[in-house]
Amino acid sequence: MHTIAIGEAEAAAAIRGCSVIDGILPGDLCIDLAGCIEHYAAFQELPMVRRSFRSRPLQYMVIDGARIARDLPEIVAIGETLAARLSAASRCHVELLPSAQVACNVNLTPPGGAYRWHYDRNPFTAIVYLNEVKGGETEVYPRYRLPSGGSPHLQRAADAVLLAPPVRMLLGKKRIIAPAPGRAVVFRGDRCLHSVRAVVEGLRIALVFSFSLNGDCGNRGEALDEYLYTTGAVEGVDPNYRG
Repeated sequence: MHTIAIGEAEAAAAIRGCSVIDGILPGDLCIDLAGCIEHYAAFQELPMVRRSFRSRPLQYMVIDGARIARDLPEIVAIGETLAARLSAASRCHVELLPSAQVACNVNLTPPGGAYRWHYDRNPFTAIVYLNEVKGGETEVYPRYRLPSGGSPHLQRAADAVLLAPPVRMLLGKKRIIAPAPGRAVVFRGDRCLHSVRAVVEGLRIALVFSFSLNGDCGNRGEALDEYLYTTGAVEGVDPNYRG
């Protein structure tokens, strides 16, 4: 397995908010993995998840962690190695979430696909790009959330205020990260508002790893699993805020 090099400064920046790390995987490994994933997608029926949402919808294909553990175990190994390097560099305890389905995902975003503004259920997230496409940039507002004391109703209201474009322009400091082979965005998923711009050209292939931090696994979110991994209609309150 390739040695993932992460410096203390990069790991500390990620733990505090957001860090962009280039060359976390070598180019030849990115090419091999991207080719393997495209071949897998060509012969497997993957869900095309579509969820409408005001300013930016959610539209992407996904290989969830259960399939990855069974069919693409080398991706799990990358996530485990990344967790170990982050733990060593940050002196925090970082490990993949215990839910195999959520811990490791592959997101495949075709032209026109995007990913809505959201916060993650888990406290720590890493996105590793395998290729370069036109569009498909990740937008992140680091450390941009008001804690609600555990109430999903209050949290939803607070997040809605911060999501408003005038408020983001006034209070937020946006980072825009373009996909590039071997580039990683590592950040506090439950504290950083983030989204993916629409892909213009190409198939955006990204590995997404969800981590616990110092034993905190975040919300379990079974309703969120249905929202993120299936094509069925989801009724009622946004699953991100269900109690």
